[in-house]
Amino acid sequence: MLALRSGCVAIALCLLALRAPARLASAPSANWPGFRGPSAAGVADGQQLPETWDVASGRNIAWKVEIPGLAHSSPIVWGERIFVTSAISSRADATFKPGLYGEGTASEDRTPQKWSVFALDRKTDHFCGVRSSEAVPSP
Repeated sequence: MLALRSGCVAIALCLLALRAPARLASAPSANWPGFRGPSAAGVADGQQLPETWDVASGRNIAWKVEIPGLAHSSPIVWGERIFVTSAISSRADATFKPGLYGEGTASEDRTPQKWSVFALDRKTDHFCGVRSSEAVPSP
C-alpha cells in the first residue's frame, strides 16, 4: 500500500501492477482510471500480482519514487503514465491521519498548500511532468 512518511509519499502499491509493464500496456484494460480501477470494481484480473511485498527491502517492488508532500488519493494509470496527487504544506512538520472519516479532519494544518499532480513514466519511474496550484485551506 502507499507508505506514508512525513514530507514524502513512497508509491508502492500501484507499482506492483508494473511488474510486467509491456504486457499491461498492450492489455485492453490496462488503464486504472481511479479509486478501485475500472468501474470502481476493485478487480484487476490476470495480473499475477504478488501476495506479499516489502517496500524497505524492495522485494516484489518494480520501482519506487518519492513524491513531495502528503497525500492518500488513488493513483491513476493511463497508457504509459502514472498520475498521483499531493498537497505540499508550507509547514515542514505537516502530517495527516489515514483512515475512514468524513469530517474533513485529516489534518490540522491550515497553512497555505501547493496542490500538485505528478505524471510518471510507468516503465522507468521518471517524472514526465507536474502541474501545481497554490491554495489556503478553509478554516
